Amino acid sequence: MKLRSKQFSRRPAWTADIIVGLQAGEELVIEYDGAYWHRAKEDVDRAKSLDLLAGGYRLVRLREHPLPPLDVKDSKYAELVVYSTASVPEEVMQRIRTLRLAAVSRDVCEVTCADTSPSWDG
Repeated sequence: MKLRSKQFSRRPAWTADIIVGLQAGEELVIEYDGAYWHRAKEDVDRAKSLDLLAGGYRLVRLREHPLPPLDVKDSKYAELVVYSTASVPEEVMQRIRTLRLAAVSRDVCEVTCADTSPSWDG
């Protein structure tokens, strides 16, 4: 889905992987950054993240290992490391549901299994 905002300064529009409507009219954008397609594209991923945040969106990036974390500092941003060889989509979606992005700055959470995933409750 194409997103447009007057607040975007890097491009006039971006395509989002997933958009979820939240309470109070906010929208959550979920981006999946696969290691194959996103290798050596940190600058574009960071620029897109900054534009989406400036446009008022909440943003969760699922960065496939071994992609490096992006240096994005915003209370409406979260980044999760996912593994293509140890896929646990239900747990990743549960992590996204429980994120309180206002309390999360640039933290990176590795999601592999319930026993090793850190808590984002506070």
